[in-house]
Amino acid sequence: MSPATLTLVPDGRRILTDPPSPPDIWFMDAATGARDRVTFAKPGTVSYESPTWSLDGRRFATAFQTADSMRIEVRAIEGGDASVLVTLHRHRHVQDWSGDARWLLLTDEHPQRSPDTRAGMSRRTASGF
Repeated sequence: MSPATLTLVPDGRRILTDPPSPPDIWFMDAATGARDRVTFAKPGTVSYESPTWSLDGRRFATAFQTADSMRIEVRAIEGGDASVLVTLHRHRHVQDWSGDARWLLLTDEHPQRSPDTRAGMSRRTASGF
């Protein structure tokens, strides 16, 4: 089981986290530690992981893994449904947003060649979501 990812929201008041169990994304108040669940995984979901904030702090991108695929999604902090940017058949992590929020940097893990990782940008843009 991997440790939780902690990402400070640009306003400094909240933390976005993906604890190892359950497989969802949570907001945590930086001052009080109070948590609010952001995603609600359905049965059969492996995990939501690698949440990464847009520079304006209004959206975050995350990888959503099921038993047979990985989706890269963007969500608004106000709530609502995720916008799926791409569905992949290999494990990827969202690492960062470009300065203009049009691109996402993804790492591609190759277990056969570990620890080799390759970086790439999502062609579908995150703007407009």
